Amino acid sequence: MTTVARRDVLVMLDDLPNDLLPEVLRFLQGLKPRSSSPRSATSAAASARAAQEASLLDVARRHLPAATQRRLDDLRILQEEGRLSPAERAELFDLVDRVEQQDAERAEAIVALARLRGVAVSEVLRELSLV
Repeated sequence: MTTVARRDVLVMLDDLPNDLLPEVLRFLQGLKPRSSSPRSATSAAASARAAQEASLLDVARRHLPAATQRRLDDLRILQEEGRLSPAERAELFDLVDRVEQQDAERAEAIVALARLRGVAVSEVLRELSLV
């Protein structure tokens, strides 16, 4: 592939008859790289990284809805008092399973976020006010 300096191209264009300039311009536009330029690749990578970070932050900040948390608290109190019915016990176990699954997903997201940012997990935990 031959590389030509910009000033050389301008000199060549000056030597062309004016009626050929539109044709040359169309030809040159066809040579222009579209989405493979370093700037657009960098921009796309930054955009993808920002989307990934936003997704991880959403998971890391996820909590039970307030009503569900209140129900879980109520069921735990009933359990401590020994007044939990079999249906309530099943509901409590389902909610505990849900919380444990969510906690595992949050932990994975926090670790992935730290890795993505190149920082310690403790820094992400501080940012999220979890320590």
